[in-house]
Amino acid sequence: MLISPNERLVQAWRETSWPAGAYSIVKFEFTDQGAGTKLVFDHTGFPGSGEHLFTGWKADYWEPLKKYLAQAAGLGQPTRCVRQVVSSG
Repeated sequence: MLISPNERLVQAWRETSWPAGAYSIVKFEFTDQGAGTKLVFDHTGFPGSGEHLFTGWKADYWEPLKKYLAQAAGLGQPTRCVRQVVSSG
């Protein structure tokens, strides 16, 4: 895992169903945008089409994050939409 505070997180990531030793790369990049933060997510190097990964990231990460940020907005904290990029390249 690579952590650059306030800039990016990069991690080797895998599903348990993948062959032993098979990992993909997940990147979260953060950029200041006025009073908020832009998050760019990139997931590369996984086997297959990745359609199930897109669905899983949305259901297991982005929807809960959206709920959390909506609740935080009730406390006066800003919210931002999250865009997801998934590619097998």
